[in-house]
Amino acid sequence: MKHIYTGDGKGKTTASIGMIIRALGAGKKVAFYQFLKDGKSSEIKVLSKLSNLTVLEALENIEEVWTYSKEKIDKLKPYYNEKLNEISKAIPDYDMVVLDEFLVALNYGYLDYDMAYEFVKSFPDDKELVITGRGEDEKFVDLCDYVSRIDKVKHPYDNGTKAREGIEY
Repeated sequence: MKHIYTGDGKGKTTASIGMIIRALGAGKKVAFYQFLKDGKSSEIKVLSKLSNLTVLEALENIEEVWTYSKEKIDKLKPYYNEKLNEISKAIPDYDMVVLDEFLVALNYGYLDYDMAYEFVKSFPDDKELVITGRGEDEKFVDLCDYVSRIDKVKHPYDNGTKAREGIEY
């Protein structure tokens, strides 16, 4: 089945990692990729050591992608489209594919919309797809079986607290 974790609250990536742990505990093979992250988040240090989990290599030096110019986004778009194509070819090797920040990459134009839509639409019914990110798109919501919105009620960011290692990254 297909899952979306979205919303403006903290916990989308955390929820997807919980799904990974549960799948691994059941003996499933999982692929994990983080769009628009540099592969240095604390969870990668642990996840990359687990059996039956492939953490796909991330692009380095990614920061504050929401501030990038259209020109910079256009330069990165072929990379992310090719990464999605590579993931698509690897699907038969896995029981679950988790694409963290997929919706952010889609909404900011780092992914070709039609290509991303076709990827989700044609994802095999006998496998699990988990996508995360803010700003769900109704067409993608319609394609998915599970859609969970994590809404922020209160967050330390609102008072100027910076992201903390081991908590937010």
